[in-house]
Amino acid sequence: MNPLPVDSNINAIYFPSSSNNKNKNANLTTKTVTSTSSLKSSFRSSSNYKKKKCNDDDDDSTSGCLLVSDDNHFLIEWIAYHYHVIKLRHLIITMDPNSMTSPSEILIRWENLIKIEFWDDESRYFIPSNYNYTGVEIHRQRQKDFNVECLRTFKAQHKSWVLLSDTDEFITIHPELVLSQSSSSPQQSTFAAGGASNKNTFPKIELPNSVHTFLQSLMIPTPELNIYTPCIPIYRRQYSAKEEDDIDNENSNKNKQKIEPLSVSDLSINHADFATFRWKYWGSNKVDFPIIKRGNSLNTTTNETSSCPLQYKAGPTKVIIDLSRLRVQDLYHPMIEGNPHKPLESICSTYYDMYNIEETGFMIHHFLGTKEQWSYRRNDQRGMGYRMARYQTINEHVGIHKATNNELLQPWLKGFIQSVGETEAIRLLNNVGKLDPLSPPAAEDNDHERENYITTTTTIYQVGDLVQTVFDINAEDLEWYWVQITAVLMSGTYYNVVFQFDCFEKLGVPADEIRLNGTAVN
Repeated sequence: MNPLPVDSNINAIYFPSSSNNKNKNANLTTKTVTSTSSLKSSFRSSSNYKKKKCNDDDDDSTSGCLLVSDDNHFLIEWIAYHYHVIKLRHLIITMDPNSMTSPSEILIRWENLIKIEFWDDESRYFIPSNYNYTGVEIHRQRQKDFNVECLRTFKAQHKSWVLLSDTDEFITIHPELVLSQSSSSPQQSTFAAGGASNKNTFPKIELPNSVHTFLQSLMIPTPELNIYTPCIPIYRRQYSAKEEDDIDNENSNKNKQKIEPLSVSDLSINHADFATFRWKYWGSNKVDFPIIKRGNSLNTTTNETSSCPLQYKAGPTKVIIDLSRLRVQDLYHPMIEGNPHKPLESICSTYYDMYNIEETGFMIHHFLGTKEQWSYRRNDQRGMGYRMARYQTINEHVGIHKATNNELLQPWLKGFIQSVGETEAIRLLNNVGKLDPLSPPAAEDNDHERENYITTTTTIYQVGDLVQTVFDINAEDLEWYWVQITAVLMSGTYYNVVFQFDCFEKLGVPADEIRLNGTAVN
């Protein structure tokens, strides 16, 4: 993506809309860049990041860049949670053009508490017409371009911390950091000497601005937390949709434990409506899947086997970035593409997919949600088959651990209600976790067609079968690879497969993209 100068006349749309909104940015103090060639910065040493502020008017709050797509049920909780824990006061949000619902009513609720810019395709189209992208590639490139433009806009507005996450992801301080203040935790010696200028800056999540307080005290670099630049890695923990009664039935057939409502004075809120209350089970065991070794001739195998280690995690880290420690030109480095996991590639760590929870100072709780919530997004460019395959796979394999008391996010809600007041909390949290009504799906959708295809023409494969599939069905020249079936989904309509040459597991492969033999790359 070619570097673009900061536009001093940002034509954003605000909520609530009014005739004056287009002029609101006229008062912003922005630095217009006249020559992109002069902004190509070289890599900087970590010592250059120690200065906390580059501008006297850097904002003492946190901002967010957020792309939404039919997830209002999560968005209500996401905004309230991050308003409370990271002092979210500025939000730039855009919506996937294939969305069937709008977040506007939710955003209007916050007009007096958070400055929100809503970018739509009429004011900001992130994919130029000459881009040769299709399907899911459009979504991914659009997200990258949005991330870059969002960060540049916040830099022009002199913002400091910016979080880039999704609506099903909730950031918190590493639980062991908070616990180390009140106990002789084994992690205490690791964290006490580094990570913050004052060990007492690990406040509990019930207190307002808990994560923001820690962010403001961070020293860069802090090797103990793998912090070397202002792009701070955040480990993601994947939760399943298993509930306590599911685990009880699996283990000892105990009576179902009901979720009781949380009561604060006259306010009653049902725990089951909140992802941060309902989901508690995480973690998966590594599965060594046996791999068949093929012979020298086509379609022959040997008795030799190896294995692929399969483990189901949330994926690479996300990041929170302190723009106040960066120069304007740092956001125009030619390496920058806006990858959601390291949006400033010239600044963010190249090891973003390798960190474990014990190696970072922050954690994102990544919630799966109910099956109804997961399948609600019908226009996912990867297809509903992929979505349901991923849901089934995660829910089957994740959930061997239960979050401990110091890991749970639940206390945030009590603190939020006390902070904003009960009446305001009821208004802001209205319909949390609830799905907006949608029209019935069309009977002729792709999944329906594929089910008919399966029942009439296709063999139902079994786990372990050696077959072939393509890695990218949208590629101009299809390349087939040898894979093995790891799971059969929806009565053989979709499959999970593992590629033999690198052990990558692809989820939700349609049956019509699988064949028994032919010329393969590997």
